[in-house]
Amino acid sequence: MEFPKKFILPEDVILVTKEIACIKDINLEEFSNQVVRNAKELFRF
Repeated sequence: MEFPKKFILPEDVILVTKEIACIKDINLEEFSNQVVRNAKELFRF
């Protein structure tokens, strides 16, 4: 049985972002920009 990693590395975030954009059939840059906009709105920075 393989267990998930205990730590998330910066390169993991890039891989996950690319995979989500691919699954949702969205341009990677457009998806990344939307994530940043959502974070800014959520955390008000």
